[in-house]
Amino acid sequence: MSLRIILIGSSVRPLIDSCLVAGFVPVGFDLFADWDSRQMIESCHSGQGQLTKIRRYEELLNVDLSVMGDAAVLLGGAELNSDLVRHVSGQLPFLGAGAQSLANIADPVGWLSQLRGAGFGVPETQLQAPAELEGWLVKARSSCGGRAVGFAGHESVPKENVFYQKFVPGESWGALFVTVAAAKQTVLFGNARQLLVRDVRGRDVRSSSNARKDLSKNKAFSFSYRGSIGPVCLPAKVQDQIQAIGQALASEQSLCGVWGMDFVLDANQRVWPVDLNTRITASAELYERLVENSPAEFKSVMDLHASACRNEMTGSNGKLCESIDQIAAALPHVPVEGKLILFNQNPTSIKIDQPRFDRLLGFWAGMKSGEQWHSTIADIPHVQTVIESGTPICTLRERGLNVAAVAQALTKKAIEVFRSLE
Repeated sequence: MSLRIILIGSSVRPLIDSCLVAGFVPVGFDLFADWDSRQMIESCHSGQGQLTKIRRYEELLNVDLSVMGDAAVLLGGAELNSDLVRHVSGQLPFLGAGAQSLANIADPVGWLSQLRGAGFGVPETQLQAPAELEGWLVKARSSCGGRAVGFAGHESVPKENVFYQKFVPGESWGALFVTVAAAKQTVLFGNARQLLVRDVRGRDVRSSSNARKDLSKNKAFSFSYRGSIGPVCLPAKVQDQIQAIGQALASEQSLCGVWGMDFVLDANQRVWPVDLNTRITASAELYERLVENSPAEFKSVMDLHASACRNEMTGSNGKLCESIDQIAAALPHVPVEGKLILFNQNPTSIKIDQPRFDRLLGFWAGMKSGEQWHSTIADIPHVQTVIESGTPICTLRERGLNVAAVAQALTKKAIEVFRSLE
């Protein structure tokens, strides 16, 4: 019988696809449950795949998930909801960090202090507001995707349940690791350049002049995540730093499977870890082709994740670690991919009527068309969906030779999509 995996998050579409490729049965609970996610579920030949739209995670606290799945994966902020973590962990095994690890990592001051104690450079981080706010960020402890991160002192930044971190200038990156806990092995798969509001504001991809505004003035939301481009290899001395930090984190925090770390790369090529994602990250879908085309036998990222998390039951640590190394070695031979999440930046809402839906569908090329795949659109909203100001519309995907080429292609595609919604 195929493994039934409960997927809970703000957007489980990439993992539905990854589960289906691996032969698993996805049972998704999604805050959006977009059109293409439902299309994938309906294509599940077993007929057991499910997708339920939820408005908030608390809706699941009275649901018996044990009769619906064999294991659970929390992502996209769901792992930060302590009530949900307790509820799910009491019914199903996690594929990923356990409840205690999730609780420990919820304290960023703690795990960053552990890294500092191990000799790694980390940005100053504290719970109390500094005497001088200039040059400090304030971050909400219960948010993800940079949605509640801003410069301290700004009127719109969060005020409660926050911590303060010294701002480190540089490029924003995300590293993806795979940890086989029983073998005490952690492998750095690659890195993806993160696209934040503060990074993309210089090229306004909106086509309507009355919708334009200077995002640089809104410092409260300039760190919101908008996508990634990768996977890429960074210079050897940078890779070595990331690998060492990843190995230390996996050991100290009892991590397993696929997980990620956000870091800033400064002008001196020094790595500054700033966030820890104890789950399959939003950029992991950029690594699907790497896994599928490697000499290893894994079919998808979810297949790899499940194998790494369940290896203690199979006793195949040696073979598993060898296969993971094979995937990592194939990184230089795969093309760079990118994803850009388009948000409604208009002051008013957008209703996806039938004509708008049809135009969005015209961009859709499918996620699995092999060598003919050049660009895609994903997370397509249903007809009659109302996209409120400041919320996501859809996700664009591109493939190219390097980061710059993919970024340019994403910008061009974004302009076309925005025009189709006017």
